[in-house]
Amino acid sequence: MGLNIIEKKPLVITLLRDKGPSLPSQISGEIGLSLLFTSALLSEMVSDKMVLYSYLKVGGSPLYFLPGQEEKLENFSNHLHGKEKEALQLLKERQVLCEDELEPVQRVCLGNMKDFAIPVKFNYKNQPKLFWRYYMFPEQGSFTKMEEYFAKLPKPPKVETDKKIEEFEKPDEIRDTINKLKEENAIKPLHPVGMDEKEKLAEANKEVKIEVRIEEQKLLHPEVLKKTVKKRVPTKKKQDFTSRVLDYVKEKDMLILKNFDEDNKICVAELESAVGAMKFLIFGLNKKSLNESDLSLAFSEGQHERLPVLLITNGKLTKKAEEYQKKLGNYIIINKI
Repeated sequence: MGLNIIEKKPLVITLLRDKGPSLPSQISGEIGLSLLFTSALLSEMVSDKMVLYSYLKVGGSPLYFLPGQEEKLENFSNHLHGKEKEALQLLKERQVLCEDELEPVQRVCLGNMKDFAIPVKFNYKNQPKLFWRYYMFPEQGSFTKMEEYFAKLPKPPKVETDKKIEEFEKPDEIRDTINKLKEENAIKPLHPVGMDEKEKLAEANKEVKIEVRIEEQKLLHPEVLKKTVKKRVPTKKKQDFTSRVLDYVKEKDMLILKNFDEDNKICVAELESAVGAMKFLIFGLNKKSLNESDLSLAFSEGQHERLPVLLITNGKLTKKAEEYQKKLGNYIIINKI
């Protein structure tokens, strides 16, 4: 990197100090460098911890800002998805949230908003919990909020100790009680095992050992079981369903842009519409019944790809899943094949 480029670093710092979080394209125009060289310069400044960058993307690019300007990132929260905005507003109001009191979609959204939601693991009386802290809320104050949360939890019922057990807590009392029972013939000594009984036990143990050896031989030499064990024929249901999903995508005249080698995450496809080309994450589920967890998984994968989900299935939604789909809105579309 040439000296003239390195000398642009003070210009970048001055620009960010005056204008706050900015995109690489904006910085490029101000300092008179190409976008390629500006990106390389910013990357070097991030490594040197001179500037920071956001996880939030604006038009596919992160924002660059100076340490201490984190609060200004919220000016760009309008670039979040609808559900993410709702989750951020809830976190801002409550300041600290426990994952147990959140819906699955809210947990996913907070996990994606690393600029605004800080995960905190808190262990209180051997009860580990994951909390989310609003990024501008003081860390020490969050611990107080967490303790208040645990204080409101219902206390476990007290287990009453059996009085009979309490009577036999001391060894001396146990010994005295046993001696008393012996005197009353309540406890009789076991009849000693004679030679005949010992020989019978030895024979029985010998037979058991022989049977164990036979079972071991069957495991070591599986050909012994060939006549009784049926061979498992591998099925192609999984491959067949994936093929059906891909055929469905092609029938809808969708263009496949990217394939995934995963169980349910099939591909990214593009569909031409009246408002222009729309991209979807194609997610397939070969199940008779789909529940909330299935939709949450599909939604989470869509958030990871930053795309709406077209879920293709051969099953039906449960009532709770139907209600959950309404909450997700246009982020997930379900088609049945």
